[in-house]
Amino acid sequence: MASEWWLIDEPTQLALAGVIDAAAERVVEHFDLHWNENSLTAAFGEHLLQTRLDIGNTSARFVYRNFSEVDEEPATGADGGIVVSISSRGQTIKKAVLFQAKRFPQDREVKSLSLPRADAKRLKRQVDTMIPITDQCIVLAHTRERIYAIDGRCADRQSIDHMRYVTDRCRLVSIGTFLGKWVARCSRGDTGQYVVSNVTQPKGFIHHQLSMTIDTDQRPMLASGSGVLDSRRFDSPIHLGRRRR
Repeated sequence: MASEWWLIDEPTQLALAGVIDAAAERVVEHFDLHWNENSLTAAFGEHLLQTRLDIGNTSARFVYRNFSEVDEEPATGADGGIVVSISSRGQTIKKAVLFQAKRFPQDREVKSLSLPRADAKRLKRQVDTMIPITDQCIVLAHTRERIYAIDGRCADRQSIDHMRYVTDRCRLVSIGTFLGKWVARCSRGDTGQYVVSNVTQPKGFIHHQLSMTIDTDQRPMLASGSGVLDSRRFDSPIHLGRRRR
């Protein structure tokens, strides 16, 4: 199994994932109050605003901003972006993820959910637009069970007919696991200046902006799977996430 750098240890990752999923659960509890994905995404952002984590020598804070919709759909194909900043021992790593949100209203097992063909066609077009900008993008799937992240690269491989059943065709990961573990520990996220700067200062680039800021005194850890191989200071550059543009 390939090794990767972790900026926070596994107990902190699990705690961070837990508070993010708890915020998502509060949105899901009132699913029927939200008639579209924009309303659900905004509610999730508002709940994250009220969320904070302090564990050991690590803290995490969240910010949400909603920008006026000038166009029906941004040129990026994305509804929003997530900016993650991790500061440790004098160095800050900043990276971003684009997302396109979709609401799945059916009240049934998540793997059996489906989109109308017109919605699947639009999602296909949106993902096809996001991928050339950055492959660090997701479909933010709002379901009655929880909020999931679906890898944009998997969604991009689907035909329109298969996109209708994207919750079955692609791996489902809770948004807490995706942000709290995968992005926070550095296995996911685009560190390229183009994507980060445009998500940080959207100017029509996106409608929803979620920010997660992590401050920690932990040392980076070289890990393989769930096992830590090495720990050291930021004495030399570490390749973190994906860089595009």
